[in-house]
Amino acid sequence: MDEWGLSAGDVVELRGLSKLEMNGQRGTVLPLEFPEQAKALGRLAVMMEATGKRLSLKVENLVKVQSTAGAAKTGGDLGEEWSALLNERGKSMGLPLRCPERRRRHRGAEPEPPRQLVLMSLNLCHLSAEPRGDEIGLSRLDAATSTGSVPDIICVQESLEGFDLLMRSGYTKLISSAVKAQPVREMVYNNCDTLQNLPADSADKLLVNELYIRSEGSQWEAVESGVEQISSDLLLAGGDANVTGPLATRSVVWARLRPRESSEGPFVFVLNAQLSGGALEDQFFVDQLAHERGRQLERVLEVFRQRSGESDLGVVLGAAGALSSACADRCVDPPLSVYFDDVVANYHRVMEDAVSAGLRTTDLLEQRFCEYLCAPSEALVAQGWDFVEGLDGFAVGSSCGFLAEHLATSRHIPASAERVSLEGFWRRGDGEAPERCSAIKGTLEVHPQVQQSEEHAQRVGLVELPAIGFGTCFMPEDLNERVAESEFRKMVDELSESAVLAALSAGVRLFESGNKQMNQQSVGRTLWTAVAAGIVSRPELFIAGRIPRCKDQAEVRREVDMLLRELRMDYVDLLVMDIPPERAPQAWPWLEEVYREGRARYLGITNFDLLGPKVCVEVFRDFLALTEVPPAVYAMEVHPLNNNEEMAECCRGLGIQVMAYSPLGAPHKMEAFMKILTRSDAQDMRPLLKVPDSSVLNDVGQRHGASAAQVALRWNLQRGHCVVPKSFDPAHILENTELFHFSLSQREMSILAGLHKGVRAERFLGQSHVQGKKALPKMTRDAQDACEAILSKIRGPGSGGEGGAEEQMQQELAELYRQQEVLKGKGKGAGAPMLKGGGGKLGPPPMVQSGKGVRFQMGSGQLGAPALGKGTPAVGYAS
Repeated sequence: MDEWGLSAGDVVELRGLSKLEMNGQRGTVLPLEFPEQAKALGRLAVMMEATGKRLSLKVENLVKVQSTAGAAKTGGDLGEEWSALLNERGKSMGLPLRCPERRRRHRGAEPEPPRQLVLMSLNLCHLSAEPRGDEIGLSRLDAATSTGSVPDIICVQESLEGFDLLMRSGYTKLISSAVKAQPVREMVYNNCDTLQNLPADSADKLLVNELYIRSEGSQWEAVESGVEQISSDLLLAGGDANVTGPLATRSVVWARLRPRESSEGPFVFVLNAQLSGGALEDQFFVDQLAHERGRQLERVLEVFRQRSGESDLGVVLGAAGALSSACADRCVDPPLSVYFDDVVANYHRVMEDAVSAGLRTTDLLEQRFCEYLCAPSEALVAQGWDFVEGLDGFAVGSSCGFLAEHLATSRHIPASAERVSLEGFWRRGDGEAPERCSAIKGTLEVHPQVQQSEEHAQRVGLVELPAIGFGTCFMPEDLNERVAESEFRKMVDELSESAVLAALSAGVRLFESGNKQMNQQSVGRTLWTAVAAGIVSRPELFIAGRIPRCKDQAEVRREVDMLLRELRMDYVDLLVMDIPPERAPQAWPWLEEVYREGRARYLGITNFDLLGPKVCVEVFRDFLALTEVPPAVYAMEVHPLNNNEEMAECCRGLGIQVMAYSPLGAPHKMEAFMKILTRSDAQDMRPLLKVPDSSVLNDVGQRHGASAAQVALRWNLQRGHCVVPKSFDPAHILENTELFHFSLSQREMSILAGLHKGVRAERFLGQSHVQGKKALPKMTRDAQDACEAILSKIRGPGSGGEGGAEEQMQQELAELYRQQEVLKGKGKGAGAPMLKGGGGKLGPPPMVQSGKGVRFQMGSGQLGAPALGKGTPAVGYAS
């Protein structure tokens, strides 16, 4: 098991299984009984924790769980790299949404057989050694294409415009990169040695990538195709061999395929790209082109994301030099180290850049070069693409660079690949032209998809869930002053319109709405007006809609009709079923019908977390086992006072994104409960129940120059959640999006996670409307005791000691910051914030400043906010 990094007794987590409900479950690796058989099959025996069952699982589906013994808790933090990515992408940050393949629940129905797609990749190396003759070239191509399965698609790289042997071999050209191409002379930077090895008339011809489709006998046809530039506008300077000037243009050619006589799919999106690199450009790998190859592959994938359908299979074929990490050490013909020693390391440009970068040994330099070559494949793996086995170790060295062929798919499917020899195709030249040329051939088994309407196939939009959204629900508690009934509706419309426009102006693109909202029509009208005015386009928006009534299929349809009618849209990007979890299994198939009709791009679910810890996870997994289209998003109330850790961990393992609604604890709902208490009660209990008033959050915020609300939102983002705060104050709306100028340490994340009290805003709002005696809603035992202590101390004789846990966390923060200041050489931490410790009564939290000078008005039972305009009442903070 050593080669897999696993050993008997290791705890592993299941990932990437087709049975979605099993992903995220944990088990223990059992000792090998038959080592040779396990190695041949790539499987290990695992004892599952939840059921005690023994399963045989592929190693690729097992992720080792690191031991947490003695390690500090991270509070759900995803790590420094994730935090840095948040700050880098800022408001454009999105969380990838995967719509898993729809599964058949009716076992009696026989699935349709998969369709076979055969692809071939052929790199013509600038035609640096042209075929011995047309007849010989045609015979060798015919032999290569007819060996085994005949290719449906041929991807050609580095060909010359007008080279037509493939068209004479029974193939039709789908697309060429000629419109984005440059002459060979410019592509090789007028290098004399390279030009001498080319056919005499080729220097001024365009160097192109092309896609060909078999003219007759293929089961596939192209429905659209195109070409996009992927190289950056860079200027190379100071290179050896007089390499200087603009970086040679690189493009990707693509085609979207479907089976003949089938408008429903499956669809396959083929991308053929030649990345920057080669003997001339590789000399800039340390500095000027250090990140270029990775960026080019990212642009290739962006073409797929923007232009493909939701269930399209993506295929990237034959990009030169895009080595995998595993391939880099085993490359032959010649080894990678030989190419590095004989070609790359001899450039003066490389040596100068190495000195500037501090790479003072050959080993460090070669390691950097390997990272440069492997950057594209690492980008593919990071995006969840699979390399098809069978090509590792295949590479061709030539004067044109170090070429490595590969085949990768956007999701795991049955596939195989092989090397096809074209020996004898080339005429041996006087230069360093390859003595032989090889192609690769891949065979894919593409399974048919469940039928969907043409309307659904045409839906386009964001393929990521925006990390920051806006909750649009308006409630009477959002007003801080009474208004006449005749003015109330007008006030709701005005506040809703101004809030939505403020959110759009702040860069928000995710908007959540629901049929329970009194202002949904106002929200829909404002968004429709913004799209019509060109402020934002519909595909740029991500609209999430909730439906609360799903008694039967007819009611589901009425709810969806109402949702779309009031939002003035043909479809929503996310449709969330907001009903009790016990009714979800019966109602979910009706939502799946809405999905298939194209009126929802993704489906979501909520309320399972209300069942309580442990139970919620088990019931949720049972629900997933019954679904054909599993949910892409789970919505729940998440904030430091209610971290919902069990469901968050469950969703992370399942690949389901968490949408954190009420990420600030819905202060307006909490305020409704506070108003039934005395003025003193409300003031003393705010830090325990209201997220923005938490003294710990305020202390952390002062450390980072942020408000308590911003700290709470950042805490959720660093846990990998999407947040949808609500406010009807433009200053607060903007503040809720400015979360990328600071990061929380793992220790701070852990301390904030320790604030968990099980405080759910909805329970407090419900209790505020209960007739008769008002009681504290259900919370954790410690939180209940702290609140009761405050009430008993104020209302009559009894024990004090309120807020002990809160004050203990403040003391932990004080010690943490003191230690940080000592490490910086500042003695006992003079720069740390003054934290109030010790026993006694908790005072109100510090004043929270926003960009507009907004502050909390403590002691009044209400929160102050700036006026939205003349005659407009102040509104509560955010939820």
